[in-house]
Amino acid sequence: MLDTLYYIVIYPIQLIIEILFNTVYYWQIGIGLTIFIVSLFVNLSSLPMFLSAYKLQKKERDIQEKMAPKVKSIKENFKGAEKFMILSTYYRQNNYHPIMSLRISLSLLLEIPFFTAAYLFFSHLDMLTGMNWWIVKDLSLPDGLLKINNLSVNVLPILMTIFNIISCEIYMNGFKFKEKVQIYSLAFVFLIILYNSPSGLVLYWTFNNLISLIRNFIMKLKNSKKIFFITLIIMSFLLLLKIPFYKLPFILVNLPILLFIFAIPVYVFINYIKDDFLLYRTKIYVLSSICLVLLLSLVIPSSLIASSPLEFFSETASPLNLLYYPIAQGVGLLFFWPTIFYFFMSDKIKNFILLIFLTLLFCSIFSIVTLPNIGQISPVFVLLTLIPHNFDGFFTNKFIIINLLGFFIIPIILVFLIYKKKFNFILNVISILIFAILFLSFINLYKIPKIYKEYKESFLGNNTLNTEIHLSKNNKNVIVFLLDRSVNHFLPIIFNEKPELKEIYTGFTYFPNTVSYYPYTILALPSVLGGYEYIPQFLNKRTETLKEKITEGLLMLPLLFKQNSWQTTIFDIPFEVNSNSILSKYGITNNKLLGKYNNIYKNQFLYDIDTEFSLQKRNFLLYSIMIITPAIFKDIVYDNGDYLNINKNLKVLNQELLSSYSTLYFLPKITDFDSTKNTFTFIYNLLPHTVGYLEYPKYSLTGKTVLNTNITFDEQNSEKYHLNMASFLLISEFLKCLKENNVYDNTKIIIVSDHGSIGTKNSMISKNLNSNLIPFNPILFVKDFNARGEYKTDYTFMTNADVPVIATTNAIENPINPFTHNKIKNDEKNNGAILFVEHKKWNIEHFNSSKLFDKDSLFNYVKDNVFDEGNWILNYKYHEEKE
Repeated sequence: MLDTLYYIVIYPIQLIIEILFNTVYYWQIGIGLTIFIVSLFVNLSSLPMFLSAYKLQKKERDIQEKMAPKVKSIKENFKGAEKFMILSTYYRQNNYHPIMSLRISLSLLLEIPFFTAAYLFFSHLDMLTGMNWWIVKDLSLPDGLLKINNLSVNVLPILMTIFNIISCEIYMNGFKFKEKVQIYSLAFVFLIILYNSPSGLVLYWTFNNLISLIRNFIMKLKNSKKIFFITLIIMSFLLLLKIPFYKLPFILVNLPILLFIFAIPVYVFINYIKDDFLLYRTKIYVLSSICLVLLLSLVIPSSLIASSPLEFFSETASPLNLLYYPIAQGVGLLFFWPTIFYFFMSDKIKNFILLIFLTLLFCSIFSIVTLPNIGQISPVFVLLTLIPHNFDGFFTNKFIIINLLGFFIIPIILVFLIYKKKFNFILNVISILIFAILFLSFINLYKIPKIYKEYKESFLGNNTLNTEIHLSKNNKNVIVFLLDRSVNHFLPIIFNEKPELKEIYTGFTYFPNTVSYYPYTILALPSVLGGYEYIPQFLNKRTETLKEKITEGLLMLPLLFKQNSWQTTIFDIPFEVNSNSILSKYGITNNKLLGKYNNIYKNQFLYDIDTEFSLQKRNFLLYSIMIITPAIFKDIVYDNGDYLNINKNLKVLNQELLSSYSTLYFLPKITDFDSTKNTFTFIYNLLPHTVGYLEYPKYSLTGKTVLNTNITFDEQNSEKYHLNMASFLLISEFLKCLKENNVYDNTKIIIVSDHGSIGTKNSMISKNLNSNLIPFNPILFVKDFNARGEYKTDYTFMTNADVPVIATTNAIENPINPFTHNKIKNDEKNNGAILFVEHKKWNIEHFNSSKLFDKDSLFNYVKDNVFDEGNWILNYKYHEEKE
């Protein structure tokens, strides 16, 4: 109950404060000015509500003063039930009820949630630790500015209280003493509560009380409105001077565009709507706000979960539990507080609020219907399809124009309908929308428990390890580890730090001179499992849809081994563009290991560590808001996947990290050696691709971060090194298991990645090569049958499309692609490699077409030694017709 009350009443204000703080702080204007601007904005936003509360207080005070003589006379002359009846009659004659006396305390009641929200935000703001402002040395601690002998006195809370008392005195001029006592008592309660609080929090309230003091002073002056607006304009101008230049385009261009879109309908709506609309206004407002809450808090979240329920399962609970948070938050942000504002406001402002909600509702539906497929989404709502991690270049110009036109036309249509008195039509449309939203949500909510039940039985039904990998002692085994985004140049550093690994990885050959044809999984992985027929330029030539061609590439190698009577097992192939139903056509099962043993590992080693649940609770509603935001503003809400979170390095255990680490950790325990056939096993793992640090020196997943200070890396390299090191340490335990069971020699092992890692650096090569090579430099580490001795390095020019040839050599005689019936070979690399760098207008919808490239596509070319800059041609002019 208290949680629900918090999410409805307190959390919306806390979230707004956080978003404001995050936005202003990254203008880099200083922490003091940041806190001041946040306080100013909150004050101005709540000002209309507090002014209305003030008017109600004054009205209540006037009524009580008017009735006071008669009430006093009744109380003096009558007793008991007779006094009660006479007082009730008198109150009724004056259209008054004693409960209306609560209006005197309205400002106090409104102050409590604002105070609580600010208290919770600033008292838990870790970034204030060690941060100073002016003469305050640490904003996370009480200021202790005044020293009297051994006594330390906190000055900011006292200053805050002085401002508060002066402000209250101005505000309550003419009030009775008993009414003033209430406010003054509250000021001293604030002093007691905040005296030993972090000085950052007290600074916020000091600014808040100073702004209130200035506001109350201006309100008492003649022409207060003019003075107020002049003061506001001057302050805005001064703040603009402090805002970084690169932020001005948004403030001076994008915001005026938004204001222009709504200016005409708002003006017409506020000034020309007839009085007969008032009979329908509140009903339309309530229905539209309820519909908006259901849309953003229920239908979008439930649709996302239903589309991939396993992504949102915790180890102990159904994702239905997760839906509670966007629903409760949505009720507070989109219904409770707007309704409070609505009922406090004048008729014109009520009209404005109604127009905003109607526009939000229908523009939201327009956004959802017209939004292109944004692709795969992580459990914390990061859009994995975005390259780079924002919407820059994701949307076509055509879509952006249509999107803006929709947001411009919809409010005009709404104003026109209301002007023409089509009130019942609007009510009927909203009612139909509510029914449709509830129906869609019901379907989603029906799917999720069913899938959860199956998941719980197979993944969580018991905490035991099941045999998953079946190898043969007497026949051949081929194992391919696909370590997504594993970094090639880390391998020698890993073996130098852990020389004991050289005794485990015997017989391996390291190929540093290796490239991938694309720097992202979706187009890089098909060539790893399909070979050179599935590199980008050959995918582009064929007429089938990209979905069909990519899926074919992913299935080629497993199907080849299966058709040659090898026992074939694949784990976690990421079918990003097609469903697993295609697999059944070929009799192949995409087995799931990732996430299957999370619960076991967590119970053994992690106990109560947060596995992303806090981020899911916070970001789910903001993800819905991002979905319905106009295209030109989506990046602001999305914030590179942080959703305006001020704590961008929130210390939670990444669920993907847990899934990937636990899978590799338990490999020895889920493997047997009883197969009577040749075996082919493919294991896809995301550990190098995840985020998070491990515990040095074992690089184990314990929930603690202990860095290796002996190796100097920047932050991104250090994190990726941890994850790559952990991958090779865990696989080494699996290799030990193979050796102990005498299946190492008859097993070929290929450790490969689909691409390199953007942002990591190889200190041995030039800056120019780093930016061009590293994203295309995958790991390729191979042990052939019966290979022995310490691992060696081979500088032969390779690509990860060589994997099918490497895998089938000495395993399958004369291997033929089961789809194209062409011989599997690798001589294409003798012509060098054309690297597909970027598609300027890339989005998932391209997978419904056959073509990959357009005139804006970028390519590089490299041949032979990739570490020789002379072998590169940047911005290579690739012309398909000349191929």
